[in-house]
Amino acid sequence: MGDVGLRYETLPLGSDLDAEAKILAIAFGMSPEKAREWIERSGRTLFRRVMAGDRVASVLMLIPMGIYYGGRSVPLTGVAGVAVDPGFRGRGVARWMMHEAVREMGREGAALSGLYSAMHPLYRSVGFEQAGCRFRISVPLHLLPGGSRQFEELPTGAVEQVKNCYQAWASRCDGHLDRGPYVWARIENWRGTPMRGFVTRDDRGEIEAYVYLHQAGSADPCQPQVLEVTDLGARTPGGMRALMAFLGGFSSIAGRVTFFGGPSHPLLGMLDDRRYAMDLTDHWMLRVIDVRRALEGRGYARGLRGAASFELVDQVFEEQSGHWRLELEGGGGHVSRGGHDGARLTDRALAALCGGHLSARQLRLMGLIEGDDAQVDALDVVFPASGSSMPDMF
Repeated sequence: MGDVGLRYETLPLGSDLDAEAKILAIAFGMSPEKAREWIERSGRTLFRRVMAGDRVASVLMLIPMGIYYGGRSVPLTGVAGVAVDPGFRGRGVARWMMHEAVREMGREGAALSGLYSAMHPLYRSVGFEQAGCRFRISVPLHLLPGGSRQFEELPTGAVEQVKNCYQAWASRCDGHLDRGPYVWARIENWRGTPMRGFVTRDDRGEIEAYVYLHQAGSADPCQPQVLEVTDLGARTPGGMRALMAFLGGFSSIAGRVTFFGGPSHPLLGMLDDRRYAMDLTDHWMLRVIDVRRALEGRGYARGLRGAASFELVDQVFEEQSGHWRLELEGGGGHVSRGGHDGARLTDRALAALCGGHLSARQLRLMGLIEGDDAQVDALDVVFPASGSSMPDMF
């Protein structure tokens, strides 16, 4: 279909949303009323649509937030709600829409873009690559230690303190989101289920750890409840131990606690037993929108010094293709044009390196990087695989 007759735009304030709600309802298995509520609750300004003449052909969401790497928040635009009217499927509309969305992010100053993929080929065609996995972790509550540290239900007006605690937690975990209002709303009310928040404080009265949870009954009345956690965090080792003890206190009524994260989740590392389960639920992808902002905006290990040159081939931002050099010192990175002695990599490879999901040597095996051992090893010095994780779904 190409771009003949297509128009990419923000939802007009006066539109009735009938077509957009119908497209989302079909794509995500919900009622048109729920889809309309999703648009209105999230805000029309987050949504984009593609018009084919006077018909709505497709829609998506662009969600401003950030993502932590090396202790710093890098501006990230999340992509969600990608849906195409059945009458326009298979005609290149989704790819054209994603291409326009990526270009818009570039104009708006985003460094990175991220999304959860239901169709890798579509997103890879515009430079996204898998940057991590999201697991549902299930821990038998009897594995958690007991304790007497006092928790209280989240007081009115304390949400900002919880957010501060989350930032302290998330900034230490590569791949965690620097959340905006859209993601925080999902933490507090997960798909229509209100979550209960609990906090514990240190000697100065500051929130040291918190958790949002829901006690879910089992379909089998003979089976114990499940403690479902949408979010947890702690600022200190003491807060982490207190959080584990608080969750363990539910063992008399629930058999296990579930939460989301990756294999390197700190709670798992503090367990004395390995008998927990992890189920892969989602893959998330990254796209480098602005090379300089993405690489200079993140943090690096303070003791790490090194440099790597590379030639980038970017299929959307032709102006970013060419030779680059990244130099590290004192926990920061400096990016410049030039350096003709490095490996050749695709935009997808750069996204995977930024995400810390795969090493340069692995990406060379996948055919996304071309270079000799010395060139590839230089990339692995400045982009060490970090086991990043993203517990949030957006």
